[in-house]
Amino acid sequence: MLKAYRYRIYPNKEQEIQLAKTFGCCRFVYNQTLAYRKDAYEKEKKSVSKTDCNNYCNRELKKVYEWLKEVDKFALTNAIYNMDSAYQKFFKEHTGYPKFKSKHDNRKSYTTNFTNGNITVDFDRGRIKLPKLKRVKIKLHRKFSGQIKAATISKVPS
Repeated sequence: MLKAYRYRIYPNKEQEIQLAKTFGCCRFVYNQTLAYRKDAYEKEKKSVSKTDCNNYCNRELKKVYEWLKEVDKFALTNAIYNMDSAYQKFFKEHTGYPKFKSKHDNRKSYTTNFTNGNITVDFDRGRIKLPKLKRVKIKLHRKFSGQIKAATISKVPS
């Protein structure tokens, strides 16, 4: 059974900059892979899978845009998977075509996966270790038991 817990983090200035870069890169990759998928369908009537989109990101986008290598790779992969999920819902549930993400939207978030101990929580010191961010101060108002599978970091206007 999966459970989610929400905590407030208090990043320092360098960590805030890294978070802003990650939010921006996830938005950029989402938009680029959505455009890639759209172009492939319009030009060749070819369907592109999420694996192809991920390969496009890793092989082509990261060569052209070197700054994509500065952020967590799992965050970029999850952004591509979210785009694929929205694209699949368009066909299965007849929802609207996936929209491109805007820089001016207030909802910013990304998800990273747990691999080889890259996400750990220190309940005694009130810190969480996240990929590319190192140790971030956190308000742990309740403890949890079990394994960490993923962490979603979101920024809200408040």
